[in-house]
Amino acid sequence: MVGCRRSNRSRKGAFDLSVSFIIVIVIAVVLLTLGITWLRGIIGGITGLTDDLTQQASSKLQDTFQQTTQNFGIYPSRWEMTPGKNLKMSAGIKNNAADGNTHQYVVNVIPTAVSSDILRNKCAGSSDIETCTVSINYQGETLAQFMKSWVTLSMNGPFSVEATRTVFNYITVSVPSNAPLGTYMFGVMACKVDGTGMTQSQCIPTATTGVWGGGVQPLEILIKPS
Repeated sequence: MVGCRRSNRSRKGAFDLSVSFIIVIVIAVVLLTLGITWLRGIIGGITGLTDDLTQQASSKLQDTFQQTTQNFGIYPSRWEMTPGKNLKMSAGIKNNAADGNTHQYVVNVIPTAVSSDILRNKCAGSSDIETCTVSINYQGETLAQFMKSWVTLSMNGPFSVEATRTVFNYITVSVPSNAPLGTYMFGVMACKVDGTGMTQSQCIPTATTGVWGGGVQPLEILIKPS
């Protein structure tokens, strides 16, 4: 009888231990699942803030350069965004210079204009982005300076392109959360700078030397409500 009682107690203890172990495992699995779901949400939220078109841009621009004589281009040339979002796009340069040498190039992104509703509603009568400094919360900058601050380049300065090769300079446009709704226009330019003495800041629509690819490529950013 004593041996039987001990056996029953042993079985009961083993059963209790098994149940406890199963409960711990279930809780651990639930917590792990919740953690993974939370992490995916965080990553998804971060990814959702950026429209990354660089791979698509590289493919389209390569096709254009192979099928035409064009040696500079951007993609996209127009994009719709909401305040607080980012666009990652590409400017491509093909070095098809007649001398067959490696050359140095720069890319510059220049604010050029905004839609009339922005000037009318936010600029208190100013007729262009160079003089508008009113009614937008951006530390006393002109509207042109405000727009310029949205843009960053992966290669901000001269970069080399070997003969017959194509290089992509990635452009990120980060629209602030306080940007007024409307259309913003930029001009994207490329210039060959070796042998010209030209700097990136001089690669503008009025430049008379070094301009690569035929001149300004227009970029239009439409900011719409969230």
